[in-house]
Amino acid sequence: PYLCRPSRAPEAVPTARRPFVGSYFQSRIGLIMNPKFATLLLFFLVPTGVFSAPGTDFAVGKSPARITFGGEHVWVTNAGSHTVTKIRTSDAATIGEYPVGQAPVGITFDGENIWVANRSGGTVSKLRASDGETLGTFVLGSEPFGITHDKAHIWVTQRQSNTVTKLRASDGEIVGVFDVGKVPVAVVSDGKDLWVANRDAHTVNKMQTDGTILETIEVGRTPVGLTF
Repeated sequence: PYLCRPSRAPEAVPTARRPFVGSYFQSRIGLIMNPKFATLLLFFLVPTGVFSAPGTDFAVGKSPARITFGGEHVWVTNAGSHTVTKIRTSDAATIGEYPVGQAPVGITFDGENIWVANRSGGTVSKLRASDGETLGTFVLGSEPFGITHDKAHIWVTQRQSNTVTKLRASDGEIVGVFDVGKVPVAVVSDGKDLWVANRDAHTVNKMQTDGTILETIEVGRTPVGLTF
């Protein structure tokens, strides 16, 4: 795996089975959100770590923030429009734009439904992926930001409280709140454990699903993204 830091090429991390960590100001890999112009921009990463020429722009809502893949579609949160956009991957056609909470940022697909962390609204939205219908809105408070799933549960980082909240995927009930590092902004599951990027602590926590912190790893300054 690779560790990315600002103004530097990707750097190998010598520990096996670690997620990719993105630091502030780094370019995104693949479809890149362009908040200023409300578009998605396609880039490719070559082996040297240098990005090739851009591909095609795709119009989305205002201030696109995060993106996830869900079957035959990609879903984009539009923080300025309070919506999510669904785009078909085969031809980049926009299938729909659906309302969620205020300032949606994090987004994840659990295999059936889309879950969205609404930063300003303090809520998490659950949408049916097939048609964008809202199935539930769950109150968390304290600025939910990053979000992921482990099939049975949804995990949400909360920046103001420096915590990660665990919700039951079947009904959205909160089943745990766990302390992590300062200003957690991203979380990902590796299929067994959770990894949390703590922006202001410049660390990543490896955490069991019962909330036990297994490891705290120092990374580059201001980590803001994770993938596995």
